[in-house]
Amino acid sequence: MMHAVMGLEQRSLGEREAATVAQLALLEEELRTLRLATTTHHHHQHEGGEGGMPAMQDGIESNF
Repeated sequence: MMHAVMGLEQRSLGEREAATVAQLALLEEELRTLRLATTTHHHHQHEGGEGGMPAMQDGIESNF
């Protein structure tokens, strides 16, 4: 009787583990996508900032 309960526990633990691994894989995929989007966005933002800054400074300098 005790052995049957233990076997059942083991099986449910295995199923839970498989579900956790699947969830983890999904999360990793999401994280990779998010990181890629963040990196791309930051890169564009940085480029725009660098390109726009000297023009702004020139405008301020010519006012003085």
